Amino acid sequence: MSYNCVLLDFDDTLVSFGQSERIAITKVYNKYNIPVTEENIEYYHTENEKLWRDFEKGKIKKKDIEKTRFQKVINKFGISGVNGDQMNRDYLNYLKNSAILMDGAIEFLEDIEDYATIAIVTNGIEAVQQNRLKLSRVIDFADGVFTSEKSGYNKPDKRIHQKDSIGNSFGEQTVVTEDHREYTAADAVDDLSLLGDRRGDIVGSHKDGAQ
Repeated sequence: MSYNCVLLDFDDTLVSFGQSERIAITKVYNKYNIPVTEENIEYYHTENEKLWRDFEKGKIKKKDIEKTRFQKVINKFGISGVNGDQMNRDYLNYLKNSAILMDGAIEFLEDIEDYATIAIVTNGIEAVQQNRLKLSRVIDFADGVFTSEKSGYNKPDKRIHQKDSIGNSFGEQTVVTEDHREYTAADAVDDLSLLGDRRGDIVGSHKDGAQ
């Protein structure tokens, strides 16, 4: 089947969020004299992932993530003289300046841009993601960007991309990609197809000549 619209998740589909997160959290730990060890980095990552999963399920607001994740770090490592909000601002400042492309991402976008409408879907923090989209050059290929902050809905909620800002009619010739394995075909719009949930799935389909 051919597709005329592709809705792409940004992080861990086109760019490596894991690498950018590690760079940013390492800088935060260094600034506040927290030992940069695998165990300590994993502590933040695990707690942050729990909060984002709750956000995606609609259990908490994005501001709750920002207020809570680094307060947990502060409590865990007994840091004084700083609060969670300040540490979070430092982290976001580091994060917004890092956008590491996945192998083959630009080539993939170049191959499909002439025959498909490309839209980016993200739950990430608006200001951070807009800067990372520019740094990565992904924005140069995007006909539109759907964010949870602007739409009022969180992916995988299908309503995040039902507000059609790019003049495209989403139907059976639309393909959705996602980065989390919790997102399945049942989460997509009823008449959408699901190509893959990881960058490897996209690369595989691309190499196999999926159009």
